Amino acid sequence: MSSGQIIIAILFGGFGVVMTFAGLVKVTKTRRFVAAANSTAGRVVAYKTEVYESTNDTGRAEKHATAYPIVEFKDAKGTQRRVTTSTGSAPASFSVGAAVTVLYDRDNPERAEIDSLGELWLLPTILLGGGALFLFIAIAVWVFNVSVKVSF
Repeated sequence: MSSGQIIIAILFGGFGVVMTFAGLVKVTKTRRFVAAANSTAGRVVAYKTEVYESTNDTGRAEKHATAYPIVEFKDAKGTQRRVTTSTGSAPASFSVGAAVTVLYDRDNPERAEIDSLGELWLLPTILLGGGALFLFIAIAVWVFNVSVKVSF
């Protein structure tokens, strides 16, 4: 096995372990939240948009916007709540006025999320899938001696 293969296997393996671990933590937190949360009808009333800059491949600055849904719902005590969810997207996932199911922490109703596959499970899925892919590549390089061309 060449030194390039060893470096690739260690880097990809390490990154795969970190991503898989982060995915498992996120899955665990999401499962706990869903299991303990109250469910109620809500409505998307607006979006909070956060703009950030990044640099593209040519070195030019680009602006990107992420839209976070703001939902209104009544908690179990009948208190009207207006909460910005923690999952944003670009473009916006729901139209303003859309009826949604809201899951909220019964002890802290300001912690609320829209009950949808993308809002709750997309990030854990990406982390676990990415981690598995990186681990697969590391194993392929290490165990099966897959040839890798590395140039610095």
